[in-house]
Amino acid sequence: AVDSHGRVYVADSAGRVIHVFDPRQQKYHAIPDPGGRPFRMPSGVAVADDGTVYVSDTELRMVLMIDARGRLVREIRDGLERPAGLALSPGGESLFVVDTHGHRIAVFDRGGRLVRFIGERGGGHAEFNFPTNVAVDRKGALYVADTMNFRVVMLDPDGSPRGLFGKLGDGSGDLSRPKGLGVDSEGHVWVVEGLHDIIQAFDTRGRLLLDVGGTG
Repeated sequence: AVDSHGRVYVADSAGRVIHVFDPRQQKYHAIPDPGGRPFRMPSGVAVADDGTVYVSDTELRMVLMIDARGRLVREIRDGLERPAGLALSPGGESLFVVDTHGHRIAVFDRGGRLVRFIGERGGGHAEFNFPTNVAVDRKGALYVADTMNFRVVMLDPDGSPRGLFGKLGDGSGDLSRPKGLGVDSEGHVWVVEGLHDIIQAFDTRGRLLLDVGGTG
């Protein structure tokens, strides 16, 4: 994740730490155990405009809410089975948490209180099968890497289904293991294809624009 000051936050799952790189100031620091709570497998990171850092830990089965000074503010649990990818709404009012083993998206307010869940297990337009990541565009629409349904699910800001794209295969535009994803300022959807070692870019209708990379 990248904050409003350009600092880059990296979840190092095996190292059990959050690395924080500041390219502008040429500085680095790490967050290993906020509030004396060591990470076990940090996975997702999101940073609010006020500097609050949200970290999902799949082994602890929680999201840790950390203030700008690195102090633990709250442990967010609320029925999370295996939290993974995180994203904030454009204004930071809502935190979206991918609950991979719960096959749903948990929605919390900025203070970490559960608001609702989106989806359940299945193959329908608002259903998921081991989702892993989520991104939010400037208008608040959600894009979910529905990994074991081999697709990206698009949702309106209220969580209602808007469309989907992708299928199992090894051709252009196929998504055999969609993992990380993001949406740029022009609305392009960038998807990490984990099985074929490429990154693919799509428009908001799910049409393939280009692919980058390869095994090596």
